[in-house]
Amino acid sequence: MYILYLIILATSLSMDAFSVSLSIGNYIKNKFIFSLIICVFHFLFSISGYYLGFLLNNYVHNTDMIAFIIFLYIAVNMYQERKNKQPKININFLSIFLVTIGVSIDSFGVGITITQNILLSATIISLFAFSFTYIGLILNKYLQENNFSIIGIIILFIISIVHLHKFIFNFV
Repeated sequence: MYILYLIILATSLSMDAFSVSLSIGNYIKNKFIFSLIICVFHFLFSISGYYLGFLLNNYVHNTDMIAFIIFLYIAVNMYQERKNKQPKININFLSIFLVTIGVSIDSFGVGITITQNILLSATIISLFAFSFTYIGLILNKYLQENNFSIIGIIILFIISIVHLHKFIFNFV
């Protein structure tokens, strides 16, 4: 059951990278390297978030409310970013670095909520990020209009509601 949860979570996190890849695919020369960088950042942010969550868990015993807030925040933030798209793209090293951080930072928040095998979780999240990024870069020439980030937003919102439900009924 946890693997299914991870696959759904990894898919929703990857939608940001997929959408961005569809937008900038024409500007990225080495699609494999760019996808690999996204993969590594997702992995590192997931691990970093997990260890911060591990430290917080010593002080906070029920993390479902924190998970609800984090997932809801990520979903709302993804929605706002989707609404505020910038049509002009200037690609250089700094912009690629910032894009990489921008699409990977959600993994940090998710890492805080991970309570089971972090290496498996971070690996699945990062492999999905790699795959969705690479596919988005390839599909760029075929799909110019992208509304795929809304799928990730909806999934993250549903996950946040599940954590809220667990939090409420854990205290009843």
